[in-house]
Amino acid sequence: MLNYSTLNKTFFDHLFIVIPVYNEVRFIAGVLQQIMLHVPAECVLVVDDGSTDETAQVVEELSVPVLCQSENRGKGDALTRAFRYVRRTGGEWVITLDGDGQHDPADLDQFFRCIDSGDYDAVIGNRHDRSRMPLLRRISNGATSVVLSLCSGNQRIEDSQCGFRAFRVDKIPFNFLKSRRFQFESEILLRMGKMGCRFAQVPISTRYGDESSSIRPISDTVRFIVLVIKSFFW
Repeated sequence: MLNYSTLNKTFFDHLFIVIPVYNEVRFIAGVLQQIMLHVPAECVLVVDDGSTDETAQVVEELSVPVLCQSENRGKGDALTRAFRYVRRTGGEWVITLDGDGQHDPADLDQFFRCIDSGDYDAVIGNRHDRSRMPLLRRISNGATSVVLSLCSGNQRIEDSQCGFRAFRVDKIPFNFLKSRRFQFESEILLRMGKMGCRFAQVPISTRYGDESSSIRPISDTVRFIVLVIKSFFW
């Protein structure tokens, strides 16, 4: 396994791993422990989006920084707050992954390779085995991926709903992002694509347990369509 901590002592100086969470007390400790096998603990940042369980306490016990929202405001709002924090502290790259254990931290090395190449502005995870994904989600993901590809400078996006991503911080369009919930993940790709940003995709493993997704395929797809229509007027 490639280990950038030994190959490049300064690689992690301006890199943050951001995990947005909402009531993930069952999973977050294991996720963080696995992540810290691959990156220094000081690179990790959790955003607790108004959890009503002990998620924030578990994170603090592991000595990982946590930004706490006073109420549940949505994944997009949590990520925006984290991105602004990263920018203020001099971060140059941010990698996001979910806190429910669906993303394997061992796949971080693939993101590191793309970041270290200097050739890309965003790196998107592509779940190569979606057979266990519910049918409606597969249909929704496929449709939104095609539309995003067409609207993002014809850059093929295979897995538009994957939350395992990396962004060059100085390319994030902070002043224009409006979405506060799951549409945020589509909006940021739409806006960066229209800016001419360069996307890379890396295959990642798929891990499904008994966690429940907060994505609602039908209603979120409708919101996505509204977002795309609005994008023609940006």
